[in-house]
Amino acid sequence: MSSSLLALGCLLPACVVQKADSGGTEPTSTDTSGPAASATESASSEAPGVPSSTGEATSPGETTSTTAEPLTTTADSQSSTSGGVQHMVCEIPFPEPAPELPPINFGPDARPRFDDWTDLDCGSLTAAACGQPQDPPCNGICLRGTAGGPGVCTFADIDIWCDGEGEAIGYGEGTCWACSPSEARALACCEFPEGFDCRDWPYPSDGPPGSICARHEDCEPGLVCGAHRGKGYGICQCPGLDAEDVAPPQSCFQQ
Repeated sequence: MSSSLLALGCLLPACVVQKADSGGTEPTSTDTSGPAASATESASSEAPGVPSSTGEATSPGETTSTTAEPLTTTADSQSSTSGGVQHMVCEIPFPEPAPELPPINFGPDARPRFDDWTDLDCGSLTAAACGQPQDPPCNGICLRGTAGGPGVCTFADIDIWCDGEGEAIGYGEGTCWACSPSEARALACCEFPEGFDCRDWPYPSDGPPGSICARHEDCEPGLVCGAHRGKGYGICQCPGLDAEDVAPPQSCFQQ
């Protein structure tokens, strides 16, 4: 008796962007509608990058025990964050229809303000580095990409609220964020990108919990781009969280 082997392959998106390759790069997304359109989209939306859900994906509960072939689950076949995918760290799956996005501060070019750093030239930055033996003390807080690694100086008041300007920097290997001038993020990504979020927006569904976002599909499948204690940008998080509970860990601000 002969049998067939069905091989499954899964290619997860990965993004390692060099600042030198990204300066001034225009986003490939054609969605310039901003948060207003995204907030009202449902599972049947035809917005770019968010395929509509047909409800025909095979789930474990819909299969029978009579088949001997490997099963394809919804999570295996889903290519977007909409449609009920459940992230491995979350207790509930992505809701359908998609939840409303938090207010995102967009610039005149229809990009979120937290992507402004990609327009800056590495040779003209005035931001200050910190954390290395040759660096002078920070006039503020030193945000480090990795524990004990180099960082950039930013506001002394550890501003995660942003007050609406929407600029933000992701660091701490995807778990930390803070409001910071675009030049601080640009300096980190030009000089020592390890641990800093140096991706060009729009992000290809690879944002882990705690990373900044402007769309649900900026986040890993199963996460939402939700509200937090700040303004002007979203944070990738599990569905159903209270915004007041979404804050970076205290270790993010240890000098």
